Amino acid sequence: MVKLIMTKKEEISSLLLNRDFDSLKGLGSRALRTLISLTYDRKDPICWQAIEAIGVIASSMSHEEARRLVQRILWMMREESGGNPWSAPDILGEIVRAKVDELSDIAPIIVSFHDEEIFTEGVLRAIGRIAEVEPELVRNAGNIALGYIGHRSASIRGFAVYAVGLLRPEGYESALKERLNDSGLLDIYRDGRLMTTSVGALALEALGGSP
Repeated sequence: MVKLIMTKKEEISSLLLNRDFDSLKGLGSRALRTLISLTYDRKDPICWQAIEAIGVIASSMSHEEARRLVQRILWMMREESGGNPWSAPDILGEIVRAKVDELSDIAPIIVSFHDEEIFTEGVLRAIGRIAEVEPELVRNAGNIALGYIGHRSASIRGFAVYAVGLLRPEGYESALKERLNDSGLLDIYRDGRLMTTSVGALALEALGGSP
């Protein structure tokens, strides 16, 4: 009888599918390379599950380990890495969200990438994710997010709405009201699921209505 042995990627994919974050946390830094390799196809739910898992693993890292991981991701965003993965801001956002007290200085660095087109959407998502747990870390990014609320891309408009609704910069309410009839569609990851919603629905939610 042949015993089938899962590859590390298959094992980690299975843990992600089952949302077994305790086991993933137990794998620690050994899982990071594989998890990062799963974050390139944003249409695949496993991409978002992997990003979420990186944050979970980061939460149990030492300060030094977390710093090294951040530097690794930042290096990936720069030219010397040989490529600019679009998911890097999202990964950094989850790491900072997991260790807000130790990595507060990284939040403005993430925000600083907002005007690089490949990263804009991810930066807005990261701003929102951090704002959910510690809004003061990204308070100054509220006006930046507000500047994207009329962007040609529905995804960028949607995640700008998401961030603006949390940070509430001056003029946010009227800006959100202007998006209520925006039928542009985007994918958003929540509670382990990738779902499609509209910019208008996110604006309604940000104003205190039903999602």
